[in-house]
Amino acid sequence: MKVIFTIQVMNASLSYQLSNAARRFHDLLESLNVDRLTIDEYPKFYLRYLLQHKEHYIDLYTKVLLKLLNISGKQPHELVLVDYGTGNGLLAMLGAVTGFSKVIAVDADPVFLKAAQLTAEALAMKGIEFVQSTEENMDEWISLEQPAVLAGTDVIEHIYNLELFFQQLYHITNIEALVFTTASNPENPFIARKYKRMHLKEELIGGDVDDRKLFGDAHASFLSIRKKMIREYQPQLNDDVLNQLATATRGLKRKDIEKFVEAYMQNGIMGTVISHPTNTCDPETGSWAERMMAFKEFQTLFHKNGFQLQVSKGFYDRYKGNNIKRIIITTLNAFVKHVPYFGMKLSPFVFLEGKRKD
Repeated sequence: MKVIFTIQVMNASLSYQLSNAARRFHDLLESLNVDRLTIDEYPKFYLRYLLQHKEHYIDLYTKVLLKLLNISGKQPHELVLVDYGTGNGLLAMLGAVTGFSKVIAVDADPVFLKAAQLTAEALAMKGIEFVQSTEENMDEWISLEQPAVLAGTDVIEHIYNLELFFQQLYHITNIEALVFTTASNPENPFIARKYKRMHLKEELIGGDVDDRKLFGDAHASFLSIRKKMIREYQPQLNDDVLNQLATATRGLKRKDIEKFVEAYMQNGIMGTVISHPTNTCDPETGSWAERMMAFKEFQTLFHKNGFQLQVSKGFYDRYKGNNIKRIIITTLNAFVKHVPYFGMKLSPFVFLEGKRKD
């Protein structure tokens, strides 16, 4: 099937540049032999999934780049692109093909980062710097002389300390525009119900191999992991207090769990870490399990850290299935796009678009 990527923008030359980059990147991915890549099993599994749906993801990544360029008002060659939470690195690679002056692909997971680097090398990609980092050490690598833009697809719902992340973006970098995508659309009741069930499973039961698209490996329940951490840190605690502390520290990773327990040992006060009824994170890594946040919370977060926020609706994969299914999906996408209230209720994901206020 011949795929045509049409990008509608006011600037005709930019439209051509983005559409042409999308087509060239599609052809590159068509030539990629995943079996020849010497990468770990889980990144390879996820890369195969992305390649099976490459038309949709190229469409998505192109729209992310377009939004960044529209917000900044600059051409790709004038900007550094930061792909935060790069995963398999495809967005970063499309940025390189598009012509950004430099691309920085960032991920906390060294296994995924190495896989992305090897994939880029297999595609003969140039101009991409791969950096392992979390929000806690961004100042060690972000020192940008040029104006920059930052994209993050399916990552903002996993970042442990969003407050610190946005503070770093504003105070350490000269990033002019941000665009995130997240499937954790709080306005979509189907997604909210699905993710709340998933939160409870991760918190109380644990993950198994069927959850690999989210976590990659089987794991014990987050509650039991926190309980074990607290027992190791303060072995003298009785079971009742241990259970209370394990419950109270939902949403914290090890170092902050230990701080919480230490504060309790000193003053006997056991506060509340999190108000959301089901959000939870991996106590080892701090990665949130598809964290749900209201748009008002994002608005506050962006605004207090120097960015204006606009939320826009996403779209379903219009390349999937037979012709009849594609017609249905195209119709559904039109409904989502043009109907304000109910469109957001059915949107499969959202764009969070930030512009620096000054």
